[in-house]
Amino acid sequence: MIGCGGPKGLPSVKGTVLYKGQPVQGATVSFVSDDGRMSVGTTDDKGQFSLSTGTQPGAPPGRYRVGVVKRSAVPGASGVEGADPTEMMKKMMVGKGKMPEAKHELPEKYAEPMKSPLTYEVSSDSSKNNFTIELSD
Repeated sequence: MIGCGGPKGLPSVKGTVLYKGQPVQGATVSFVSDDGRMSVGTTDDKGQFSLSTGTQPGAPPGRYRVGVVKRSAVPGASGVEGADPTEMMKKMMVGKGKMPEAKHELPEKYAEPMKSPLTYEVSSDSSKNNFTIELSD
């Protein structure tokens, strides 16, 4: 019987990201454990996220450093409407252009989990894993 006796699922982890009291849409939330495990989610239009570890929903119990990042789209960047990546690369190769950089829409101190001041404890009890992440300048 396939699937019997396999490992239980991970505890679910969800939450809301707020910046200046407002929900943040389209931010990437990363939980990184001391041993390097990473669980990631993206906020919806209400600032809500759910974490996944690899392809599995949830995150293993333990202490995590947390990063939250959102970068604005830059006109002319690859993947942005109207951009021609081939033309951009040609200009860069002949020294007549540079790769546009995305701007942080949230304070940079939260961008890298290992440098962020945010830490959270994920419990094996999913009912305790609903976090409100309030960001400030």
